[in-house]
Amino acid sequence: GSSCPVCRNACRSFPLRQVADFECEGSSQKYLEHNYGNWGQYGHSFLYTEQLYGLDVCLSHEAIETIVRSRPGGHELLRSKERFLALLGRGTRHVIVTDDGRELYVVKYDSGEMGELVAFVRNSGDNMDVTTLPSDAVVGAIRRSFAEDCERGAIPPRERCYLARSSFYALKNDLGLRIDEGDFLNADEWNGKERTKGNREGCFSGYDWRFF
Repeated sequence: GSSCPVCRNACRSFPLRQVADFECEGSSQKYLEHNYGNWGQYGHSFLYTEQLYGLDVCLSHEAIETIVRSRPGGHELLRSKERFLALLGRGTRHVIVTDDGRELYVVKYDSGEMGELVAFVRNSGDNMDVTTLPSDAVVGAIRRSFAEDCERGAIPPRERCYLARSSFYALKNDLGLRIDEGDFLNADEWNGKERTKGNREGCFSGYDWRFF
C-alpha cells in the first residue's frame, strides 16, 4: 500500500526525473497485456506493444508526486515545460498487424494519461501556459509516443504512425495545444474529396480518420 517502505525509499533515492516517470499501482501491466479485437473501420486485430516503462511502485500517483515535490527541485520539475512534453510522449502505443502482415502504430491517450495532462495544466497555474508552446515542440513530443522507448527509441516512419482521432481532438480542443490535423493525418486517410475546413470540429472534411 501507500506506506510501503521499499517503494517510498525508491522514490526518495532514484534520480528525480526517473521517479516522476514511475508507473503506479500496477499500471505497467497494460503494456504486457495482449488484447485482440476490432479497431476502427478496418477490423484488424491489435495488441498492446510491450513498451518500455518506468519502475512500477505500489504507491498512488499522488503519493509519488508528493515525494517528488518534497525533494530539491521537485516542485519546479513537476511544473516545467520539459515535464509536460515528457507526459505528451507517453501516450499508449498500439501495434496493428494488417492482413498483409504490415505493422502499423496507433497512439491513443487513455483516461489516466489524459488525466495527468489535465492535472499538469490545472496545477501549473500561471507558471506555464501550454497553449503557447511551439507547435513543432508539441508535435515532436507527441510523436515520441510512437517509439518503443519514448525517451531514446527510434520513431517509426510517419506513414506507419497514426494518432487516434479522439486523442487528437482532446489534445487540441480540451488542452488547447497548437497542433493541426495535417501534422498527423496520412495520405491513406484522404477520402478523395476536396480537402476543405469548416465542419463542427474544424477538421479537414476530405479526410477520414483511420483510427478513433
